[in-house]
Amino acid sequence: MVSHLLYSVLALFIASAAALDFGASKWIWTNEVSGGNAPVGARAFRKDFTAPLGKTPVQADIIITVDNSFSLYVNGAEVGGGGDFLKAERFCVPLHPCLNVFAVTAVNGATTPNPAGLLAAILVTYSDGTTSTIVSDTTWRYSISVPNGYEQLSFDDNSWAPSIAEGAYGVAPWGQISIPSAPPALSLTAANWIWTNEVVNGNAPPGPRAFRRTYTPPPGQTPTSATIIIVADNEYSLYVNGVLIGSGTDFHTAQTYNVNLSPASQVVIAVYAVNVDLVNNPAGLLAAVQINTTECNCVSGVLLVTDGGWKASTGTPIGFQLPGFDDSRWPAATVEGPYGLAPWGAVTVSPAAGPVNAIAGAPVGLAKANSTSSS
Repeated sequence: MVSHLLYSVLALFIASAAALDFGASKWIWTNEVSGGNAPVGARAFRKDFTAPLGKTPVQADIIITVDNSFSLYVNGAEVGGGGDFLKAERFCVPLHPCLNVFAVTAVNGATTPNPAGLLAAILVTYSDGTTSTIVSDTTWRYSISVPNGYEQLSFDDNSWAPSIAEGAYGVAPWGQISIPSAPPALSLTAANWIWTNEVVNGNAPPGPRAFRRTYTPPPGQTPTSATIIIVADNEYSLYVNGVLIGSGTDFHTAQTYNVNLSPASQVVIAVYAVNVDLVNNPAGLLAAVQINTTECNCVSGVLLVTDGGWKASTGTPIGFQLPGFDDSRWPAATVEGPYGLAPWGAVTVSPAAGPVNAIAGAPVGLAKANSTSSS
């Protein structure tokens, strides 16, 4: 169960995340900038952060952009990157209790010298619910080369020079940067209708089919909860790590489930879906999943939607819903089209209700009550 303290931290994060901006940040680069231009190539930047006495960092919400592209690392682990300097990328990561290192491989593209810069703002949330902000400025250090292992905590950057400030946020030639807002509430609008590779002209044979999606978290993160919105034409039973979570029998209405996850190295979502008509007709599965972790309880968590990353089987092998099942030979699910596609159109979303039962023919699932309906 998530503690009251963690709920207070998360509530504060929700309130403050939308306010994170570049207002106090500086565009920074190396000392190679001359006349507003810098040589092309990759450069390394680091920012060490030690929490104030008596404070324990929990997580960091990061907005960052680089002219022209970047890869971001936190405490040695690659978090993500970006390639459009007019649009910031946003990341949320867990932090260590004491020392943390934010490292960036920043690349100035093109073939001749041109403007180059790094812009960042980092909101650190502490275990007591308070926050502080780190911005890109001259306290960041840089290297003209990109040494092996520079992103690791143990790397010694004392010989690196302080970054050069090129100007405050809004300075030419960059102007205003598009900043992602706090992620929206989980919905089906980003999901796709999927089915097996039997779909022809929008129709599929009747009968049950099996679907799976496996999520493996980054090192150091343990999934603790998931929210799932799901619907199928015509009906489904949903399993998470082998446990039966719930079922639905009306493709006009999706169900929402909140799932408490036992500590596991993976999260396996499996669906027994049935096209119940006696002749070929439309069949589809639509779902959106948000997975949260103990170490980083960001509003967004990790978002998974039904797409080509799911696997589909024209059969329903015994044990397919279990985490240890080998689906390596299953083909990718067939993407029929995005949310709103005919013949389904808009789908109503409601909390799951009633007892947790499997539809006819579906596996019973492991005997472990770890889900609740959405409130």
